[in-house]
Order: sequence, then structure tokens, then C-alpha cells
Amino acid sequence: MSKKKIDDDFDLKSAESNLTFALSAFLILLIPILYFTFARHFYYLEPWIDNFSYKSADGPAYSDGPAYAELKSEKAFGIHYFGDYLVPNRWAESINPWIGEEIVTYPPVPIEIFKVFRIFPYKIGLAIYEALLLICLVAPIAIATRKLGLRAVVISTSLLGCLAGPTIAALDRGNIVGLLPILFFMFGYFIISGRERFAAVAVILAVSIKYFPIVLLSIFLSVKKIWIFMATLVWSLFLTLGVTFFYPGSFVQTLKGLFLGAQPFIDGDVSRFSCFNTSYTAGMWTMLKFFGFESSANWITKNSLIFAVGMSAIATLLIVLCKLPLWSKLVVSLSITTMITPTVYSYSMNWVIAALGIALLPSQKSWKKSNKTVEPEQARESSKPSSKPTHEYERTLKLVTLFCLVLIAVPWPIAIRQTVELGCTTSVVGVVAFISVSLILICNVLFSFLQRNVNSLEKNDRSNVST
Repeated sequence: MSKKKIDDDFDLKSAESNLTFALSAFLILLIPILYFTFARHFYYLEPWIDNFSYKSADGPAYSDGPAYAELKSEKAFGIHYFGDYLVPNRWAESINPWIGEEIVTYPPVPIEIFKVFRIFPYKIGLAIYEALLLICLVAPIAIATRKLGLRAVVISTSLLGCLAGPTIAALDRGNIVGLLPILFFMFGYFIISGRERFAAVAVILAVSIKYFPIVLLSIFLSVKKIWIFMATLVWSLFLTLGVTFFYPGSFVQTLKGLFLGAQPFIDGDVSRFSCFNTSYTAGMWTMLKFFGFESSANWITKNSLIFAVGMSAIATLLIVLCKLPLWSKLVVSLSITTMITPTVYSYSMNWVIAALGIALLPSQKSWKKSNKTVEPEQARESSKPSSKPTHEYERTLKLVTLFCLVLIAVPWPIAIRQTVELGCTTSVVGVVAFISVSLILICNVLFSFLQRNVNSLEKNDRSNVST
């Protein structure tokens, strides 16, 4: 497609402006953070990655004996083990890892993926796996900016992709959650282009890898695709639960093992709540503690699942019931992936990379494709030029959203002091995400309210003219 044709079909001027804003905000935040944290690291010997992701020396629980010596020589990278590759790689040895003494936190599809990597020698398999994670982590930004030219792709992918905090955390741990950003992005891309069936496939694959992307199904309700919602739910359940019927051993015991694996992320274990937890709920808890609201913080700790589900329900109602731009609904739905469970770790914040990609997509000047997801009457309304106030409101909403997403994407190797004292150093990214997501939700509520007022005024004006 020629450059002129792309210019005719897409609003590249606004897309370039949005990208410039996002990159500028990222650099303005990144540079002082790096100077501060590197100074703390080199001059005061404060750990860097420990304040950000997990322990650098993430060796197995046993630290002596011949077994450890063999493991260190074959699978260690200095003092590092990429622990979330090391352990699932061992799970993949078993014909049914959910029946046994060890808790397995992954559903069947990730286990089968790790079986593929076991074909290679350990370190070669790890290198290929890490390369695959990196591609999936940065691809949303590359695809979103491709119409702006190679220079924009390289710069934006290097900064918002490769240097994003969740990218570094996912690669550092070697966690399979790094496969999700491209699936999240393709889900949003297909929804925007009106291809809901392809979007359903992306969600099904994402849910089969990690359970929490199931919250994205709310988008299908928002665009009134009930049958696709039902079919996606059924296929998701089949790939996470149903396929376990084909594993050797008791089906009931296998399902019990799956439940035990998911339980640490959804239970209300007070002893683990403050350790390495960067969820929306943990961010709220930290803020309450900081401002001295001890009783409220204690309530959050004891009722973390209730709070997480309650906030997720509110965000879902916002998506389904409020009249919002589709790109913004997608951003909100992605944010629920780290809101729905009381316990989340920093690498799971990589939903923000997909959200940035969706927010940076050039909007189409033609309404033909974008109106496939709405009812005919709504399509006719949408095909009319938007009023100036509505356009300005949406522009403000997008800039605020981009800034909030960039805030989460920036690496935050700064620890919450009280967690350092507890011996489970936790980054402030959970607090940053809590503030940012809350601001996004508030701005969407305001947009919906202002949009309703504008529509009401325009309706009154048309009524006065007709009379």
C-alpha cells in the first residue's frame, strides 16, 4: 500500500502526535529513575533487579550437595536461574504433573509448550524461549506503529517495548506470561476491525496459557456478541479444564491439582499478601498503610478477594454499560487482568504493552470497518462527524490514558521500604499501577458523563430547529 493511500485511510497526524507524546513522557520519567536507581545501586550497593522483579540469586531451595552442584553447572547463568523457566521445564517431565506432592500453577497448554522446549539442550531451549518471549512482548508496539514508518517502529519498540518494566521483569523470570501481550493486542486489533471471531481465538489462546485473561470476554458483551461470548467461554474452559481428561490418572485428582495451583493467586493468605504483590488490591492496601488508615488496610488484607472481584465488577459494568470509545474499553478490560486477583507479580503488568499498542493504533478515517461491531442504528449515528466537544473530550481521554499507561510501563526499581524489612522486596509498580488505573477509570466515567450531556444538548438543539 502506498504512503498516500495510508494517509487517505488513516489519521496518521494524530497517531504521530500520540506516539511523540508517549515517547516523550517515557523518556522524561525513565532518565531520572535510572540515574537515581543506578546511583543507589553502585554507590550504596542497593540491589537493582531485586527492587524491581525478584531476587537475582534465585537458586532452588536446596543450596548444597551434589544435586545442586550439578544443577548450577548445567542450568545457572552466573547466580541467576530464570526460575519460571527452570521449574516448569521440570514439570514438563511428568506425564501428569498435577497429580503429585508439588503444586503446579500452570494449566495444560503451558506444560505442553515447555515439553516442546525440552527437545533442545537446556540452555539452547532457554535462549530460544527468551527470544520468543521478547518478540511477543514488543510486537504490539511494532505492529501499532508500522504505518508511521521504520524509524517510528524502531524507536518506539526499543523504548516502549524492550525497555518497558514488565518486559524486563518477564524476561528476568522467564515467565510464560510474556507470551500474552501479542495475544492481548491481536484481540483488541480484531475487535476494533470488527473481526470478533479472530478476537475470540486470541482470547481462548490467552486463557489457555493463564487463567486471568477470561475477563476480556466482557468486551463481547459490550459489542453485543452474545453467541461469540458463549462459544469463547466454552472453548476456554475446555482448553484449561476439559483437556485434563486425556491425561493419565484420576480426572478428579487432576482437577484438584489445577485448583491447588490457582489457589495461591486468589486466596486471602495474609502472610503472603504484602510480599512481591503488585496487584491493584495490593496497591490500594499500600496506599492506605502509607496514609495511616490501618483499620481500612487490615480490612483489605482480610478481604482481598472480595475487594478484587468487586472492583473488577465495577470496571466491567463501566465497559458494558457506558458509552465509551472502543479503544478505551479495551484498555480498561486489559487493566482488569491484574485487578481480578488479589495477588499479582510485576511481570503480569505486561498487559500495559498491549494497551499502549491499542491506544497508539492510527484511527481509520473511514467508518466502514469500525462500525461492524455496533448495531445499524448506532452505526448511522457513528458515521456522522463527531461534534467538536466530543472530539476534544476523546483527545483528552487518550492523552491521559497514554500517560497513565506509560507510568506503568516505565521500569520502577524502587522498593517499598516495609517489604525490604520483611525480606520480600517489592517494587512500587503496584502502587503506580493502582494510581494509574484508578485515574483511567475516573476519566472514563467523566467522559461518559460529558458525552451524555453533549448528546442531550445536541438532541435538544435538533428538536428546537425542527419546531
